[in-house]
Amino acid sequence: MVKPLNFIGSQTMVFFGPIVSAFVKTDGYYRAAELFESNVSVEFLISELERLGKNG
Repeated sequence: MVKPLNFIGSQTMVFFGPIVSAFVKTDGYYRAAELFESNVSVEFLISELERLGKNG
């Protein structure tokens, strides 16, 4: 349901990056933002979460 919002979410993460960097390491944060930019990455993440949920 939220797949179409992945790009907006990633850009929001980049926008708030300077504020978040006061609390977390930014290298992992910006890597996550890059991951959410791509539709393929989001689809892979969803399928892996579903797979783990069935095995859990």
